[in-house]
Amino acid sequence: MKKRELLWRLDENRIPYAILKISENTRIVAVERGGRVFGPFRGEDAEGLFWVSEKLKDAGQASELFGGSDWNVGGDRLWFGPEIRYSVRDRKRFWETLHTPEGIDPGHYKLNAYETQARLWQRLELKRADEKDGTAKLDVSRDIAAADNPLRELKEYGNLMENVSFCGYRQRICLEGEGEGEAVEAWNLLQVNAGGNVYIPMYRPEAGADYYEPAAGYEKVLEKGVLLRATGRDRYKTGYRAASVTGRIGYACEWEGTPCLLIRNFPNDPAGLYEEEPPLKPGVHGFSVHVYNDGGNSGGFAEIECTLPAGLGSSGRAKSDDIISTWIFAGDIEPLGQIARILLGSDEIFAGFPGKAVISVSQA
Repeated sequence: MKKRELLWRLDENRIPYAILKISENTRIVAVERGGRVFGPFRGEDAEGLFWVSEKLKDAGQASELFGGSDWNVGGDRLWFGPEIRYSVRDRKRFWETLHTPEGIDPGHYKLNAYETQARLWQRLELKRADEKDGTAKLDVSRDIAAADNPLRELKEYGNLMENVSFCGYRQRICLEGEGEGEAVEAWNLLQVNAGGNVYIPMYRPEAGADYYEPAAGYEKVLEKGVLLRATGRDRYKTGYRAASVTGRIGYACEWEGTPCLLIRNFPNDPAGLYEEEPPLKPGVHGFSVHVYNDGGNSGGFAEIECTLPAGLGSSGRAKSDDIISTWIFAGDIEPLGQIARILLGSDEIFAGFPGKAVISVSQA
């Protein structure tokens, strides 16, 4: 979606937003409703990189969406888990009893805009959905600002960036409150346009744990990580344990016809508390990374998800304060491959791109 179109819809529905500069020519839009980040945009009539619901292109549909509790708007969002505790009444009837509390999304965010950053904040009360006693009460803040180029101190920086542009933003996420025995995980989800490759670098590569339909037909375990195809038409969700992953996730795609490398950098603590579980696998947990591929019925996107170690309640962290960075490089394939080798340990994320070998992933 173009920046101009997005701002029209926000203005029509009187939704507060802030426009933040994250490079000389690139902007993101932080939005109060749902606590979203949209973009990045390289001009008023440029297409953003992140997935946005087609409903926002129509004034009537956008008004209906913004006026209700529908969460599937697009962009970068913050949710809270474990989902199996706060959003699912009966894990044996997962889809029938799944309901995202409105406090999570669209939430009750307030937006404060400053010269170089924006703050989204709300007070949240989460009750267990599974008929057991337990409530978490917390204050949430999310400070968003431009990120520095992670390559800037390298001696080869100039050569790497010769035919490559960079933009990026960082989010400082703070949770503080009471848990009454219930821990809460900050769960950051980025919706991206399908058609690219997700790459998860790992210290010990292993296949993910399936949540829904098997991901095996779209997943390949490689020497230094796992590669997944994001088709946007074949539903799967798979989780990867904090003990194996490095704290980075990559996504290779095209952005307005230009090859693009998106990398998320997040705190990954193998000793931290990660309680999210697949619906039918009680006791199987420890996942700090999830990848969701839509089946096409909800818009045909993919999601790159990272979870922070739990805070509050039984987690032992009375207050959590963490930073997630999103770095975006766009340009020629060759330098992007070099950047991927530096930041992800491999350039296999570009498998199947022009000039790169295809890594076979069998069709399910």
